[in-house]
Amino acid sequence: MRRAVLCGVIPPPPGDVDTSLPESNADAPTLRDRLTTHRENPACASCHDQMDPLGLALERFDGVGRFRETEGGAPIDPSGEVDGIPFGDARGLGEAVAGHPDLASCLTRRMYRYATGHLETAGEDALLEVLTERFARRGHALGRLMRDIALSPGFRQIGPPAAAEEGEE
Repeated sequence: MRRAVLCGVIPPPPGDVDTSLPESNADAPTLRDRLTTHRENPACASCHDQMDPLGLALERFDGVGRFRETEGGAPIDPSGEVDGIPFGDARGLGEAVAGHPDLASCLTRRMYRYATGHLETAGEDALLEVLTERFARRGHALGRLMRDIALSPGFRQIGPPAAAEEGEE
């Protein structure tokens, strides 16, 4: 979520780090409990502090999406914070992410790339700024964003608009 929705950068773990999760046990029945050592180790915490709160907010949903309140007999704590904004559960996470300053630009850029089939060029920066501002102003309405992208010059042209404007094909 940090990467996909907020366009955050999380470096890969060092090559010598075991990334497998420990099995649930009586001392660490929930995923939050099992990830504690990662958050306490400074080498791991810099990345886990960015990732864990987002994922742990969704821990009340199991691998197939069923709601649950406990894991391994222990209550699941879905609370956390995103860049200083606290939340109590998945709904609160959604509200925190919706208010995050990187959401509008990230989703606009990702949707634009998907719709146009190419990475944006420098010539498209102004268009992306307009699309981002509209998306934010309209309360992050994805349907409206998709419509705006589909009606944009970048969507209607073959290839990046900058190349088409210069007469290159």
